[in-house]
Amino acid sequence: NLDFNRVMGLGHDRPGSPEDILPLKAFYAGHGIPAFRIALSPAAEPTGLEKALAVAGFGTYTHLIKWMRDGSPAKASVTTLSIERAVPGDAEAMDRVLLVAFGGRPHSVPFISSLIGRPDWHHYVARDGHTLVASATMYVRDGFAWLGATGTLASHRGRGAQGALIARRIDDAR
Repeated sequence: NLDFNRVMGLGHDRPGSPEDILPLKAFYAGHGIPAFRIALSPAAEPTGLEKALAVAGFGTYTHLIKWMRDGSPAKASVTTLSIERAVPGDAEAMDRVLLVAFGGRPHSVPFISSLIGRPDWHHYVARDGHTLVASATMYVRDGFAWLGATGTLASHRGRGAQGALIARRIDDAR
């Protein structure tokens, strides 16, 4: 699954180059992973790397956007779903939600829920009654927070789950 098998940070410490591509391909092939994504940051400006990636057989998959914000309070969010911190017993349902949301293989998702309870990791769920319908993850360290690994079941999209999960994570990170 390209959402979970990806290279991050290429071109940040030094400009990315065509010489970086071969070792990356070898690493993933050595782990039996036939396809992976290389996330290129516009801030890194890896001059010529996109062309080198195309020559090496890579193509545009999708463009991800990462947003940054200050530490001000979260914008209020309205939902009829309950937003809660995840507990270890939520792991299987969280994995199911992310599997459906990302279209991954069954073995590609348990990584997220396996982090429940580990230092600096925070997991959240949205429930409709007793049914877990959305999940989200946050990593907080050194005054910064990363929000990611989110998913909502199609049956519950448009009901404010992700807006409420974002607000809750921002408030908790503050």
